[in-house]
Amino acid sequence: LQRNHVKFFELKEFLKKEQYNLCCYCCNILDEADCHIEHFVPQSVDSSSQLDYHNLFVSCNGYVQDISTIDEESCGHRRKDWYDRSLIVSPTDPECEKIFVFLSNGEVIPEAHNDKAHAMIEHFGLDSYALTKARGAAIDIALQSIGFFNDSIDEEALKGELEFNQNPDADGNLPPFCDAVSYILERL
Repeated sequence: LQRNHVKFFELKEFLKKEQYNLCCYCCNILDEADCHIEHFVPQSVDSSSQLDYHNLFVSCNGYVQDISTIDEESCGHRRKDWYDRSLIVSPTDPECEKIFVFLSNGEVIPEAHNDKAHAMIEHFGLDSYALTKARGAAIDIALQSIGFFNDSIDEEALKGELEFNQNPDADGNLPPFCDAVSYILERL
């Protein structure tokens, strides 16, 4: 039993490293005490894929520190066993980054008439109050750092902020909500 626990911990750490220490669904930072290994295709849907490495990700437990008022507000625990092959996109699928639109206040909405994005936002709680506030705060910090609120964008600071949000640090981590921050900054 002890050996299996060690292997499970090692697998979780390896998956976290592959994901730049970000939740596979919301891109918030993963807290060791508040995350779990997620089966993208739930075991209740296909038990044969339970040990398929490409089906394993690390998800936060849907609780944003200092903002959430309930557990399991978003992400893997929120969706439970929901899985509709026609309405879900894997976090590793390049399409995943193209189906969501982020607003500067932290909201996430589907790309025009995208049923997959709509279903994922709903089932994973990606539009939860806590995630919206946390994403909005990350976006605000980035916009402040480039002078956006002073009506003059510092192009060098913009370039630096994009690099910060798109390139892992020395420990292999990306900042929380880097996808939303990059989305906003790339459109300025």
